[in-house]
Amino acid sequence: MDQTHWQDLERKLEEKEILLSLIRDIASIRNKEDLQHVLQIKLQKHLAVSGFRISLIDKASSQVVPFLIITGQYGQKNRELELELNRNLPLQDGIFDRVLETGSTVRTDLTAKSVTTHTPKYIRLLKTTGLTEIVSVPLKSEEKTIGVMCMIGDSKNKFRPEHYTLIESVSAQISIEVANILANEAIARKEEEKSILLSLSNSMALVRSKQDLASTINQKLKELFFIKDFTIVALDQQDMTFGAYLFDEDNTPYLQKREYLQTIYSNFKFEKQFYDLVLQSDRPVIFDIKELATQKNASGHALFFHSIGIDFIIGAALRIGNTNFGVLWIQPENLTDFNTVNTTIFTGVCSQISIALSNIIANEALEKQYKEKEILLSLSNAIASTRDKTDLLKIITHQLKQLFNYNDASIIILDQEQQTYSAYLLDMEEKRTSHPDCLPNATGNYAVADRICDAILAAEGPIVFDNEELIEQGTVPSWLAFLHKTGIREMVSVALRYSNKNIGAFFLHSENKNYFKPYQLTLIQGISYQLSIAMANILANEEIARQLEEIKHYKSQLEEENQYLQEQVEKAYNHSELIGESQPMQKVFHMLSQVSFTNSTVLILGETGTGKELIARAVHNASSRKDKLMIKVNCAALPASLIESELFGHEKGAFTGAIERRIGKFEMAHKGTLFLDEIGELPLDLQVKLLRVLQEKEIERVGGQTTIKTDVRLIAATNRNLQKEVEAGRFRSDLYYRLHVFPIVMPPLRERKEDIPLLVTHFIKKYTQRTGREISTVTKNVMNALQAYHWPGNIRELEHFIERAVLLTSGNSIRQIDLPSFAGKRTVADSVENYSIKTLEENERDHILAVLRNCNGKVFGPGGAAELLNIHVSTLNSRMKKLGIKKEHIFVQKK
Repeated sequence: MDQTHWQDLERKLEEKEILLSLIRDIASIRNKEDLQHVLQIKLQKHLAVSGFRISLIDKASSQVVPFLIITGQYGQKNRELELELNRNLPLQDGIFDRVLETGSTVRTDLTAKSVTTHTPKYIRLLKTTGLTEIVSVPLKSEEKTIGVMCMIGDSKNKFRPEHYTLIESVSAQISIEVANILANEAIARKEEEKSILLSLSNSMALVRSKQDLASTINQKLKELFFIKDFTIVALDQQDMTFGAYLFDEDNTPYLQKREYLQTIYSNFKFEKQFYDLVLQSDRPVIFDIKELATQKNASGHALFFHSIGIDFIIGAALRIGNTNFGVLWIQPENLTDFNTVNTTIFTGVCSQISIALSNIIANEALEKQYKEKEILLSLSNAIASTRDKTDLLKIITHQLKQLFNYNDASIIILDQEQQTYSAYLLDMEEKRTSHPDCLPNATGNYAVADRICDAILAAEGPIVFDNEELIEQGTVPSWLAFLHKTGIREMVSVALRYSNKNIGAFFLHSENKNYFKPYQLTLIQGISYQLSIAMANILANEEIARQLEEIKHYKSQLEEENQYLQEQVEKAYNHSELIGESQPMQKVFHMLSQVSFTNSTVLILGETGTGKELIARAVHNASSRKDKLMIKVNCAALPASLIESELFGHEKGAFTGAIERRIGKFEMAHKGTLFLDEIGELPLDLQVKLLRVLQEKEIERVGGQTTIKTDVRLIAATNRNLQKEVEAGRFRSDLYYRLHVFPIVMPPLRERKEDIPLLVTHFIKKYTQRTGREISTVTKNVMNALQAYHWPGNIRELEHFIERAVLLTSGNSIRQIDLPSFAGKRTVADSVENYSIKTLEENERDHILAVLRNCNGKVFGPGGAAELLNIHVSTLNSRMKKLGIKKEHIFVQKK
């Protein structure tokens, strides 16, 4: 047997001894530390290996994951090599994929020219460190390759072919132990997971609020996973928005950054390529923020996190079953600490957090519903008791704000006739109420057709308006521009309806966009029903109050008029006020007896102070209308602009200042008498309307659209000569003929001086009763003076002189009276100077003749005398026959 053969036998025997020794050592392995000891002390000694890397294959990620690394002095010299070998490496690197393909040992020469800049980084680092070769052997368990063991040498051909048998035999044993270690680690990991999850479950079972959950995460999760900070984001599936629900307020370093606070407290639209990746995954998702921020279409969140210095962040979906309702975001202190074990546990923790968070949200929802119901009940009771605008404003300011925490609120009211609306109630913040533009916008009237009000009234429920969008779209009401200028960005409004009729609208305003949520709209709809009833009641109360005030006004007015009329009734046609025994007065009394019982129009003519009003009152009190009112209107005492309203009344809003409806004197005198004093002062345009009323027996209020039937007897009086006024064009002839049915001329006092003693006695008695004096007579000289005076002011002037004399007299007789020094004769007024006293038949004959002449002898038909006199043709013919009026009289006189 030659020397070579013996050497070969010795080598094989040595390998067997080494293998047996290694097998015994490997068999005693229980964990990674034992395996590391065997590799470093035993295998490295026999094979003179410079380093080891045992990697596990993760086919799902196409990577090899480090299991055990031994770099020795080379790792100490080159820290970059140490870090590179400790990270996940790609499976397709020219070594691991060849081992998997061949299923056998693969040698890699690091000194070969094939090692270039395109070669994996760890291979290039091995070469630059001075290492020369790598021998890679597959680790198999149950015919399945679970990993690769790489042995690294620092001199070429250190691993000879004869070593391969030993390496492959050892690798088989190591494969078994690695599988056992992995199994033991899996068991330990599961036990650890169970322990952690049980502990967390016990802690989560005690969670009742956000604060409890934050405390548990801080005490358990932060320590377990080495978390810097966390945020739980709630997802609104309906409108696809999300916002911070719970975050680490105590330890988050970014709270000092203003932009972080603005973001954390805001709601955002759902963002793809970020949130959807988390919500679609069953495992936590790691985001490399540095890498994402450099991409062309980087998401807004990636850019935001990058701007505040976050390099990577991990997100996990919070869900129960298939329902996502949030995301847990964490920032671990070191990404390498978040390994497979931690990932699995973290997934379980998220399930626990999901359950706790679901319970918290459910409890909050119940508490919120209870609170809302409590507030709504209180609100309902409060609204039901509202009686006026002040009560309603208090409710909106205090109770309603607890539900919505809005910035401003307002209620508008509609004017259906004008198709406009205006502010009825405002609850605004001080920065708007103190603004100079607030008052004009708050008190203005606006057209319903403005794209806002009409949209609200047409909708079945609340509408949310984006103020910025409205302004961008075009012209908006000035009040909306004012609100936008002062910070209001969104508003919600709902119509207020009562008995299927729009009465107004209710607004809530917010300075934040996307502020009003769908569930709030349901509440607002419910509140609008109660507000509608309250508004209807308040408006009804206001209308009742207005009507009561109007009734009070008219009652007061009627009481005054009634008192006045009662005083006048006391001076009725019993000659207590109509004093006189003279011939002229006897003629007047005779005419009164002829006309009083009829309904004919009476025209009283006479100078100022002759007692025309007393005659009118006497006519009324002796007529069948004496139990009704006699209403007096002095046409000379009223401005021309107010006479029409005074006579016919007006509707609310008919003209500036018409703040309420007013009943005119014609309506008040219905079934009674209307006395128009100073009829000669009536403007021409009013004369036309008065004539129409006298002819048609109906009036129309100023601003009104309906006619009102009236039954009024008219008595007119004037100190003017109406015939001359007609000739001068200042008085309408048709009205004159209408009034001149039965004229009564009051004689001036100078034509009835024999009545002065009676009048003096009457006035002395009247004023001594009022003053308490004891005066009964006047001296003869005084009486002579009184009868000698021409009395331009007639009886009124006489009464004033007697009143003054009573006040100045100290005895029981008036001995002196101061009359004006001029006592010359006064020219009789044109109004009655040439007016002779005629009988009733004479006056009637003259009047019918005048009307016939005016009609050119036409008796009947349109414009005929019968129509002007408002009597039947047969009646007119009968009167003409009785009075002896013939056709030749008409035309002879006209010539």
